[in-house]
Amino acid sequence: MPSVSFTGACWISTANELPELEDGCFGGEWTRVGQIGKDEAEFWKQFKQPSRRSVGFYISIFREDMTVLPPRFWLGVEWLTDQLYVATTPAVPRALARRAPEVHPGLRQRPCRHLSAHVAAGKGQPLFKRLR
Repeated sequence: MPSVSFTGACWISTANELPELEDGCFGGEWTRVGQIGKDEAEFWKQFKQPSRRSVGFYISIFREDMTVLPPRFWLGVEWLTDQLYVATTPAVPRALARRAPEVHPGLRQRPCRHLSAHVAAGKGQPLFKRLR
């Protein structure tokens, strides 16, 4: 049986409509841009006990060519190795009141920058829906 562990992999798409998965995985119109860290407690809480209508979060961007987030984007998240989720409405870049998470320099595998974003649920919708 394959091991299940936290990944936090973050995928985005700038398509007008929510893109479909390809063979049960993000691909095609989806681009992996980085990771949402374990320290984003309020963000990850929405997968265990959905209670909020909106949540702000930081994405650790690993792509060299990405210095800002698109003005509107679909957010896909690989929470655990066998669980994929997408936001039910597009996310937007937004400044957050708290500071970006700091990673110890010795633990950082590759240079990254932290970009902040926000996602809000549509009326009567949860923040995220599970795809797999």
